Amino acid sequence: MSPSPDEVVVLPLTGSCTCGQHWYEVEVRALLARQVQDLPEVQLHVTEYQAEVKVCPRCHQRPQAAFPQDVRGQVHYGPRFQALAVYQGVAQFLPFKRVGDVLETLCGQRPGEGTLALHLNLVASPAC
Repeated sequence: MSPSPDEVVVLPLTGSCTCGQHWYEVEVRALLARQVQDLPEVQLHVTEYQAEVKVCPRCHQRPQAAFPQDVRGQVHYGPRFQALAVYQGVAQFLPFKRVGDVLETLCGQRPGEGTLALHLNLVASPAC
């Protein structure tokens, strides 16, 4: 059993003793414990970046704020999702279709085979 569970649920004794004593009026003598160890729900964490666009009232230029350097496209997958995809292909020898199946089942997103190939190529290319 884990010495430090993430969540503890105390289950109160309800009702009454056969003699009529209500259990909510009686002091707790001991707590018996059972644990359920499970994986947390896997769900993609979506961060949306919104770059401000302003128009100069004097010269009418229309600049915009810069997006973070690693946010190049309108939608892309982050480094942990990419790592999971590459791991399945490289370490578990799954073909792209099966990698897509697993990611869709676990995370609710199915990247295309071209995206999976891109992730693999990015990992395989030497660092700049």
